[in-house]
Amino acid sequence: IEPADKTEAMKELELNPATTQALVILRLYDNGENYYLTANLKAPLFIDSATRVGYQFIFQSKNYSTQHKV
Repeated sequence: IEPADKTEAMKELELNPATTQALVILRLYDNGENYYLTANLKAPLFIDSATRVGYQFIFQSKNYSTQHKV
């Protein structure tokens, strides 16, 4: 996730960038003999550890996918 996009999301959510982390949800796929991971970059979680508040933010940009291969 681009730093400018994370900053804009935190501003919109009114979260403090100094105490907020962006987390992504990972999914493990079992393809028989192989395994692979995808990350949901389209809708990361923003958690402010100081206020203990969190949001899932959905980016409108087409630059991010819900199944970005890791």
